[in-house]
Amino acid sequence: MESNPEKTAWVKKRETKKAGIDARIRLLIFGSAVVLIITNRGLIFPAVLFALSASICFYMKIPAKKLAHRFSEPLFIAGVLFLIKAISGGGPVRAAFDLLGWKIHFYEKGMHEGLVLSFRVMAAVSALSVFTLSTDFSDIISGLGWFRVPRQIIEITFLADRYIKVFLSEAQTIYHSQKNRLGYAGVSRSLKSFGILAGSLTIKTFDQAQATSLAMEQRGYTGKFLPGDPERMARPPRKREFLLAGLIMSFMVLMWIKLQ
Repeated sequence: MESNPEKTAWVKKRETKKAGIDARIRLLIFGSAVVLIITNRGLIFPAVLFALSASICFYMKIPAKKLAHRFSEPLFIAGVLFLIKAISGGGPVRAAFDLLGWKIHFYEKGMHEGLVLSFRVMAAVSALSVFTLSTDFSDIISGLGWFRVPRQIIEITFLADRYIKVFLSEAQTIYHSQKNRLGYAGVSRSLKSFGILAGSLTIKTFDQAQATSLAMEQRGYTGKFLPGDPERMARPPRKREFLLAGLIMSFMVLMWIKLQ
């Protein structure tokens, strides 16, 4: 079995701390943070949580390339939301310019609302990054089961995580095969090749879903399997971990109240 090239220092550090804070406590703190981020109407609170979460990511010595890859898409979404709100909001005009004959105005109220939405997105993503990069996926699934999350949601989440990687590998194989045959030489040929790739991957998805369902039924799967350590998840978290969670959530609630 080949070694994983991505097993960097932060991965080893995470693996040596399995006896640390229980995954269920981390899940509780993360869920509370997301709820507070969504319900807060101000700008400072999500900005502070984003800065704290980003600082924790750097403290965990996560590679900069991995962080850039993880934050690139939400950063793009945050930028689009800011632009939409800035040019469609009300209030005084703060900036204006011409774009191909169109007069574009940036409104003060819209810019503020766009900043709030953008920081909400980035704060939620940074909190998610801290949670997922410090907790094994199997423990997350087991924690969801301990919190009585519907079994169907847990099954879908587990299978999605498993087969996203499979389909991504399949898509890369098809893409490189098309590229080697000059399938992306020109706009029209690129569109045709992309359509073939999307169609092939869709068919592969349905075939894999049927094969997986049949294989699980043949092996006696009843929907009661949860990955992770069942003995550890059968025990409740320690009292000091509940106390730590209470302190952290109380601190976040106080910030939420003060920074509305």
